[in-house]
Amino acid sequence: SSSSSSSSSSSSVGLPLPRVKLPLNVEIILHKGESRKRSTALHLCVLAPEQAVVREHPNDVPTYDPETTVLLYPTDTATSLGEGKVDLSKLKTLVVVESTWQKAAGVARHPKIRDLPTVKIEAKEGTFWRYQELGTGFLSTLEATYHFMVEHWNAR
Repeated sequence: SSSSSSSSSSSSVGLPLPRVKLPLNVEIILHKGESRKRSTALHLCVLAPEQAVVREHPNDVPTYDPETTVLLYPTDTATSLGEGKVDLSKLKTLVVVESTWQKAAGVARHPKIRDLPTVKIEAKEGTFWRYQELGTGFLSTLEATYHFMVEHWNAR
C-alpha cells in the first residue's frame, strides 16, 4: 500500500495532513438524519482515506461478510476482543454506527448489519470535548473506534 503513517497530503491552507495505516478497514454507517458537521468518525476518512468510508443509513449499506466483518456496538451479546471469541486473523472490516445514541439502535438493526458479530470495547470514559448527556461511558464514535483499534493491536 502506498499509504503509510509518514505520507501526507496538503490541506486547503497548505498544511500537511497526516495519513495513518489502520489495522482494519472502517465502514462508518451514518444515520441519514445526522449532521456531518457533528460527526466524529468522519475524521477517519481524512486520516485514512483508503481505509475509511462513510455509508448513509439506510440506503447505502452494503452486504458484509460476517466471517471478516464485525459491528462495534455495545449490545448484551457483544464480546470484547479479550474474550478471544473473534478470529483476529480473519478480521478485515470494522463497522461503526455514527449517530446520536438515541438513533444508534435503529441503525444497528439494519438488515445488512444486524446479524454481524457484535463487539464492544472495555469500559472507558469519554474525553471528547462535546458533553455527553448520557454519561462519561458513552463515547463518541471516533473515541470508540480508537479504543477498539488499540485493543485489536494489543490482542494480536
